Amino acid sequence: MTFSVLDLVVFGAFLALSILVGIYHAVAAQLRPHSHTKTAEYLSGGRKLPILPVVLSLLTTFISGIALLAVPAEIYLRGFAMGLSYISGPFAFIVIGIYFIPV
Repeated sequence: MTFSVLDLVVFGAFLALSILVGIYHAVAAQLRPHSHTKTAEYLSGGRKLPILPVVLSLLTTFISGIALLAVPAEIYLRGFAMGLSYISGPFAFIVIGIYFIPV
């Protein structure tokens, strides 16, 4: 399997965009004063983080790389009921993030 020029361009654009986002945030962090003085405050985001990033962070830690490889095989072997748990996962995490884990 060989990569076409379009594949390499898309991959290069993705890497360049990722690097530019990192550079932007590094420069922006240097220009604005730091409000996080203690380590605990830094790690918790000052308890002012929006719900959506927290929920998405929980979801990405819940679904690991191994799960991304294994879930299609599980669904193939055991049926679509297994897939329903992964489809309903984001909704469950939103409900958990809003009602059960107030930030």
